[in-house]
Amino acid sequence: MARSGERRGHYRWFQLWIVLGAATAVVLLANSISNYLFVSQRVLVEAVRRDLAGQVAALDKQLRAADGQPSNLTDLLNQAQRTSNGKITWIQIFDRTGTAIAFTGPQSHPSFSKDYVESHLRGRQPVYKTVQTPSGEVLAELFSVRLPQLPGQVGPESKMAEIATSLEIPAVL
Repeated sequence: MARSGERRGHYRWFQLWIVLGAATAVVLLANSISNYLFVSQRVLVEAVRRDLAGQVAALDKQLRAADGQPSNLTDLLNQAQRTSNGKITWIQIFDRTGTAIAFTGPQSHPSFSKDYVESHLRGRQPVYKTVQTPSGEVLAELFSVRLPQLPGQVGPESKMAEIATSLEIPAVL
């Protein structure tokens, strides 16, 4: 009789270890899923940022060739938004005080506070964030651009361009 009680004790230990192993597997699975979601979002953001940097380089080149007048800037921004094939949600050009000089798209105010921009620029960090809009989540990033020299200016005028693009992954048809 002592042996059957001893076997039951071993059997209970075995069951306990099986339950603990299953619980550990569930925790590891949940951790893997959360890591996957975090990393995939991060990879998407970095890919979109690279694409935005290329679009800003092209826009900066067009801005330098333009005459720098606000009406012409708005035309250039509208053209850049149209030629992006729906990738660009909005483009805004701001002076250093945060006043919008020209914009295209649904948003006409900066997505970033002046303190946020200054602290990131001081630390030589990129200025970007995801913004929730009625049409979905977008990535907005701030870039420095130079406008052509206007009469009476000493050199080219440095401005900030905010560009936003959708983070939604298009469905493949």
